[in-house]
Amino acid sequence: MLSVKEKKEIKMLHRRKVRYVKQLILVEGPNAVKEALSASLPCHLLCLVNDLCLLPWAGVPQDKIRFCSEEEMTALSTTKTGYEVCGIFSMPPEEKSLPPGDVLYLDHIQDPGNAGTLIRSACAFGFSAVLFSPGSVDPFSPKVIRSSAGMIFSVPVFQEEFSRQALISGGRFLLLAEMNAPPMEAYASRKEILLVLGNEGHGAEKTIAEKAGGYCGVLMEPAAESLNVAVAGSILMARRYALKKESL
Repeated sequence: MLSVKEKKEIKMLHRRKVRYVKQLILVEGPNAVKEALSASLPCHLLCLVNDLCLLPWAGVPQDKIRFCSEEEMTALSTTKTGYEVCGIFSMPPEEKSLPPGDVLYLDHIQDPGNAGTLIRSACAFGFSAVLFSPGSVDPFSPKVIRSSAGMIFSVPVFQEEFSRQALISGGRFLLLAEMNAPPMEAYASRKEILLVLGNEGHGAEKTIAEKAGGYCGVLMEPAAESLNVAVAGSILMARRYALKKESL
């Protein structure tokens, strides 16, 4: 049974400032929780609905497990209906340097659903890291974690100042996603790229656009005005992945 103090701690993690002061995150849903455990993130508290099978969570110490009613879980959740499992985990530490390979840069991406989907796609299509610009959504908000299906724990994530420095001096070919730009095939010979996706409504910052070595876009019917940034970004990453596989 959850104590009043524990309930308060969970609710406090809905707030960005608290997450970074405490270096703790709230993870909701079975898939995301399983990924957090697979990534060996320390689990400080695991909440389960009373009738949920304990087997998937066998590795969590018993003193960290609390059983809750569906009503309690809904009250603790960032969604209207709640989930059958949620947990408090340590925030993943930020790496000191970028790993080799293609990198995704999210420039002022503010919708948590889009950010989570793009993280999930980056993992699926072999991108080695995801960078979040200043002004982007918090990658460790419960909604982003949930939208990524927990895949955020499988790829290094960098934020703000590090991301800016990587953009300036990372050594990768800076490729900016734009409407009506050449397809990804035009850059197949580039060994490593930094793919920049701009803000959902305003596109990439002017200073970033000025640094771009090239522009790429998604081939589509002329009657289609545009694609959602998560859809477009996922298609571009999938094409990049396919081109690299074809060249082996």
